[in-house]
Amino acid sequence: MYKYLSLVSASIAAILVFTQPISVNASLLQGFSDKQPHENYTRKKLGSAKELSEFFNEKNYKLGAVRKSKVVPRLFVEQIPKGMRKMEVHEKTSLFIRIMLTNVIKANEAIARDREILQGIISKTATGKELSSEQAAFLKQLEKEYKTEPGNQALLLSRVDTVPPSLAITQAIDESGWGTSRFAIEGNSLFGEHMPAHSSGKFIQAKGAKVKMAAFDTVLQATMAYMHNLNTSRAYHHLREMRAAMRKKQGGNSIDGKLLANALKHYSERGMEYVKNLHSIMRHYHLKELDHAQLDKSGETILIRFGWRLFN
Repeated sequence: MYKYLSLVSASIAAILVFTQPISVNASLLQGFSDKQPHENYTRKKLGSAKELSEFFNEKNYKLGAVRKSKVVPRLFVEQIPKGMRKMEVHEKTSLFIRIMLTNVIKANEAIARDREILQGIISKTATGKELSSEQAAFLKQLEKEYKTEPGNQALLLSRVDTVPPSLAITQAIDESGWGTSRFAIEGNSLFGEHMPAHSSGKFIQAKGAKVKMAAFDTVLQATMAYMHNLNTSRAYHHLREMRAAMRKKQGGNSIDGKLLANALKHYSERGMEYVKNLHSIMRHYHLKELDHAQLDKSGETILIRFGWRLFN
């Protein structure tokens, strides 16, 4: 298994209040916070997966509407709800896809902002201009977070990049059993990521094994950790090469999640059978149709949590 998570820098660990496993985009990893007044939001507490499904429908957050409009309501579920296992299959699958979609888009937005700033820095250095102190500090921090040597901007750019929603959602489906696994419910563990045996931090112990599954306060944190894993681990260098080639060929505008899945045989012990299953899920639920969806720029932001606390 190659899904081990890397150690986090001290500054971001302080923000997250644990030492594993993320080291990217500190402001986003903090989630939505009173320290981020630029994004106003309200909180909504619900009691079950059934209530969440009803709330989504009240807000017209339906996959059919998203596929047509490519606009996603700003409804962010912070923890996986209980009760999904009891739902009808079509209701469970639709609900889980919607839970993941907003969080995946939000995580990608943060990475895209960093990528845009990095591209501006690269363009500036290419013309021989000196970077401002703010730009130099940003570049240094990004090199640290994405584990690249100073000066290797091409490698850094290949790592600071987004993950297609179709791929991220498909992997969450496979790894968490549509959000019904104990790890998903107890700790937002959605992507099957393990923590090193002797590491500290939030985790869930697998029953009957010495496996520590990384746990997260929110779905957004779990999603960012997963993306950072794909963007930095040596096991997925081929995925990053494929993505960079797609960017170059398509003028920087299109990434094919199905093709990228071919580079994930090391994500699971199942190897190519795992890849084939990802393809099957992606195709059956038409997830590629969600790749160009964007969050509603004018809608109300609502953070949704449930009537229990993780990590009491």
